[in-house]
Amino acid sequence: MVTRGELKAAVKEAVHEAFDAIGIPIAERADRDKAREYFRSLRLWHESWDAIASTVGRTVIVVTVGGIAAVIGWLLKAFVVKQ
Repeated sequence: MVTRGELKAAVKEAVHEAFDAIGIPIAERADRDKAREYFRSLRLWHESWDAIASTVGRTVIVVTVGGIAAVIGWLLKAFVVKQ
């Protein structure tokens, strides 16, 4: 039977090894603080990028719909008003 302390130590070691494998050491407190700050800045960058992408997407949709409406308006003016 595995005790709670042994299980906790095994999980902690596995997590440290996994982070070390991807190049993010977290064994020391300073390393964990750096990793936390890195992930915080990455999250902020990701949220900013999502906001920019959303704004660009909305702009493209508005311009496209406006262009289509303008073309329809010109066609109506050219063919309906002319007759």
